Amino acid sequence: MGRLLFALLVGVIVNGLIVFGVESVSTLLHPLPQGFDANNVGQMRAYLASGGVPVTSMVMVVVGYLLGALGGAFAASKLAPHRGLMPALVIGQISLVFIIINLISLPHPMWMMIASVLVPIPGAWAGGRAARARGGMK
Repeated sequence: MGRLLFALLVGVIVNGLIVFGVESVSTLLHPLPQGFDANNVGQMRAYLASGGVPVTSMVMVVVGYLLGALGGAFAASKLAPHRGLMPALVIGQISLVFIIINLISLPHPMWMMIASVLVPIPGAWAGGRAARARGGMK
């Protein structure tokens, strides 16, 4: 049980680091406006609601969710090899919860909301399957 919890913790951390990395690259490619404080939730809400966010930036966030779920699930599945796809799918569900919290907290276009909730479970499933194909699961 301890190994499973460790695997899930590592999976969540890997997921978060990948999402953070993709969003950081997006911010480098599409810098925020001068004087913008990304830690100010009010400013962030206003910026997202204004429609000034480039579509490619939003697509990169969705891709980050997909890659984060895939990578986190892969890591969890490799660390908990005798649990089948369960660790991978748990990572997908945890990722989905964090995505929904983000979508509730900040305004997003409808297409992005739909895409965001559709990607973590298939991404996690693919990560678990990839771990299995690479000898991670029995």
